[in-house]
Order: sequence, then structure tokens, then C-alpha cells
Amino acid sequence: MKIAQVLLSPRVGGAETLAASLAVEWRRAGHDSSVIYLDESPKGGSKWSRIRRLRREFARVCPDVVLSHSALPNLYARLAAPSHLPVVTVLHSATDDFLISSLRVAEKLLRSRTSCVVAVSAKGAEEYVRHFGHSVRVVVVPNGTQTSSMVKKSPSLVPRKALTLSRVARQKNPGLWIEAVESATHRHPELDFEWWGPAELGTSMAEMMAAHNSGPKPGRFAGTTSTPEDVLFEADFLFHPSDNEAHSISIIEAAAAGLPIVCSSQVAESLDEALAAVIFRVNDANDAAEAISRVVDGWPELSTRARELAPIVQNMFSMAVCAERYIELFGEQANGSLRI
Repeated sequence: MKIAQVLLSPRVGGAETLAASLAVEWRRAGHDSSVIYLDESPKGGSKWSRIRRLRREFARVCPDVVLSHSALPNLYARLAAPSHLPVVTVLHSATDDFLISSLRVAEKLLRSRTSCVVAVSAKGAEEYVRHFGHSVRVVVVPNGTQTSSMVKKSPSLVPRKALTLSRVARQKNPGLWIEAVESATHRHPELDFEWWGPAELGTSMAEMMAAHNSGPKPGRFAGTTSTPEDVLFEADFLFHPSDNEAHSISIIEAAAAGLPIVCSSQVAESLDEALAAVIFRVNDANDAAEAISRVVDGWPELSTRARELAPIVQNMFSMAVCAERYIELFGEQANGSLRI
């Protein structure tokens, strides 16, 4: 099968990570996967340049199916794809995109060009159905992870390092992280906090990271890493400060490695019960620090439970399982007409 994945632009994010991992798994299974960017750079492009670009790329690749990721790629992929080409759209946004009236109107107009809608969490599927009903098939395919089957075997007797693993963007709530880390370090001076991930392009995040690292405040923005699995195994638990997530890959990876999770109540709504999570109130740095204290106070039991649950997480959210589910879905949408 020839699959064309459509993404907004070359950058680092949850959708981009999923698309790259799916491509690896599909190639292992003998399928051909191409990535097409709506914009060649993060600066963006005009409506017609995007449509022309996609049409040109679809004609060059000749895919059997298109898998588009996130709101704008979902919109333009359906506008540009030939009428015979199935388009499956994936909802990645941490918030409800269709509260924006223009996207809601466009989605209604493009329903006839939508083969299927994939939500990465049950919450996303429920939001879509609430807006548009069941006129288009909606299925849930949770994000998968490439994390190995290894589980952290020898946890610390007491937690020493808290990890945050994501790009540094406003949606990830770095301001709350800074406040919570300062409060938690005051209570637990033995704890180190590191945030691994690049700054979001086109924002002031890089300046904020540099200013924080040059000052006396605790916690460190550590920059990018090409080996997230090594960073995970050096940590004791994951502190994820975001208000919202569609289905965080970094949380899955941490849970698959046997790390307890600290996250907001809204992020917890997108997670499976198989994850050992300690929850704090949305946008409440003091409560986040309290949640970190609960991890420290309940460490032996919480750490043991997280490691016991890790094999379940690995099986549930395997990237191989995720990739195969998409292949099955493509075949279902094509009624057996695709070359699988």
C-alpha cells in the first residue's frame, strides 16, 4: 500500500513524531509511506499555494490513501485530493478545534470528502460527534510508542530526578513548571528537575529558557535530545505541566518505561487507567507542587505500581499495534479495493 501522510510543516511535535514512527513501522511491513508538508517552512503559505503544492505531490506520489494530521492539513488534504482518493483525517489538538466557527463550517462542507475521522483519544471522538453527529465514521486509535520493552529495573530508594519531555511551548505551560518546580524544590531540595525538548519556533520560548537557566531558580531547560529513552531511564518520574493534551506520546513513553506520571486533571482525562498518574488541578502551580510531594511521600508503592503497569502500557500502546490498526482502517475504508 502507498500511503501519503500530510503534515503542516517540518517541525517537532506530537503529530510529527507519530507520523515518523508510523512510517517506520509501515516500511517494515512492506508498505510505502511518504510525508508531504503543507508548508515547506514554518512561515506558512497562501491558500492556493498550499492546494497547488498538495495536488502536485499527490500526482507525484500516486498514493492509495491519504492520512492527514491536525486541523489545517486535514482541511487542505481534502480540498486538494482527487475525488477517488480516500482521505483519513486525524484529530491531534489538545483543545476542541471546532469551537472555531470557520473550521466548523469547513468540516461540515468537507464531510463528503472524508473517508474516516481518527481521534487519538475518546475525548476527541466525543467532541467531534457532539459537533457533527455520526454522518462520518469516527474511530479512536491511540498514539503508539517506540519505547523498547525495557522497564526501569532498579528505581531509586527515594526519587531524585523529575523529567519533563516535550517541546517548550505555551500550550505545555512552562510558566506553571517554573512556579511548581520552585515550590517543590523548597519542600524537597533533593529533587532535580529537567525539561528536555526544543523551544517552539517563532515564539519567545528560547529567550525564556535562556533567562531561566542563567538565573538562580531551580530546574533546568536541558534542550533537545536525540535519545529520549536514555533521558527517561535516568529519571524517576515524569512531571507533565500541560493544561490539555490530545494523547501525549511522552506520557505513554514514560509509563512504558515504568515511571509514575504527574499531570493535570484535564490531561488525565485523555489517559488510560493503566497509567499510574498523580493529578493536580489545571493551571494551579501550588497543587502541582503538592502532587509532586505526594509522589515523594508515596514513593515505594507508586514506583512499584508504575513498573508493574509498564508491560501493560507497552502492549496497549505499541507502535506496531498502532500502525497495524491504521492499515486495517485503510482497508476498511476502501472496501478491499486498496493493494494491501
